[in-house]
Amino acid sequence: MSNLNVVRAPAEVGRWEDLRIEPVARTAGGNAPSFSKWYDDAGGSSRGVYLYVFDDALTASEKEIFFTMQLPHAALLGSPINMHVHWVGSTSVNPATPIWGLEYAWKSIGQTFTDTVIVYTTSGNIDGSGVVDTQVTAGKHYLSSFDPLVPGSTADGLSSILIGRLFRFSGDASDTYTGNCGLMYIDAHYICDALGSFTEYGKRS
Repeated sequence: MSNLNVVRAPAEVGRWEDLRIEPVARTAGGNAPSFSKWYDDAGGSSRGVYLYVFDDALTASEKEIFFTMQLPHAALLGSPINMHVHWVGSTSVNPATPIWGLEYAWKSIGQTFTDTVIVYTTSGNIDGSGVVDTQVTAGKHYLSSFDPLVPGSTADGLSSILIGRLFRFSGDASDTYTGNCGLMYIDAHYICDALGSFTEYGKRS
């Protein structure tokens, strides 16, 4: 079973919430994912719907997008966050697992950004029931998760910012999926301990 279903916020603290990050390509060139049509109506008469395409590229051409993320005032300060990638595959391959990478720097207001950290998904292909598929079924909505990101003492303040680069680790042997991944969303699950902060710049009164 995935930690998506079994990790619970302590009852005395609060509940999980979902911070959703809209994927947007901000660069051009060989590492930028194409924005391509994935589905249309049965007759093919509609314009259809589009997703960013992360293909099975070699290391030098691994597709990537960039984003920034600000933690909400409702978040429990100092608690880890769980980052996820929502994606869909273009072809069925059995067995297969794409691997996603996340390079990030995370700091609170007043702290100094230094080196980035790179982590990789460890969950496999999680389906809607929390079960991990060992294969990729074309058109199926999957989720891949990273181990929890721990903020540390310089990233545990109110309104901390995470600067991120998400990429498919397709050039590595651990990525065994030969098809394309359509990126739907990136999100961060975090624990809430209040509706917000008691003051504009401070968590407590």
